[in-house]
Amino acid sequence: MGEGGPGTDERRYPWGQPAPEPPRARFAQSWAEGRLDVLVPVDALPDGSSCYGVLNMAGNVLEWVRDWYRQNLCDFCSPKAEANLWLFRQLTNQGDAPAADAAAQGDSGELAQRQAPPRDNPSGPSAGIFRVLRGGSWQDQDPADLMTTRRFWLDPAQRFPYTGFRCAKDPEEPPSRKAQP
Repeated sequence: MGEGGPGTDERRYPWGQPAPEPPRARFAQSWAEGRLDVLVPVDALPDGSSCYGVLNMAGNVLEWVRDWYRQNLCDFCSPKAEANLWLFRQLTNQGDAPAADAAAQGDSGELAQRQAPPRDNPSGPSAGIFRVLRGGSWQDQDPADLMTTRRFWLDPAQRFPYTGFRCAKDPEEPPSRKAQP
């Protein structure tokens, strides 16, 4: 299992701070047409597991996530960056003039407060053109591309041999224990 404690310890990679190497992640591979040996099965690299036991979160394939991409989302929607709100409104078809924002938000800056993303696990913007991919892939040469904070983006209609997805579900509630007679 990866080193470190809970996933809130600011680790660089799912397994911890050490740089990626072959026992932890699949990366720095070359692909020959028609060959899929650059990929590994999901359970092939247990040394790269996260502190939660999740495998292949760095390398192998870039994984599509639900979030829409917007560069510097947190800075863009920050209540302190109200000068950018006219652009946000234009991109989301909510008007196109800076004056409209000033009238809409009044003195309280309500629009700015409402658009600021949550601090923990922000879900990204509500609309966009590109979707986020995370985790790096088998073709990435730079270990920094496999860092947990690294985001990539593509048009969701595009398909490449280095993109994939992870099936996930919400955790189930543990079964309740009935009193034994």
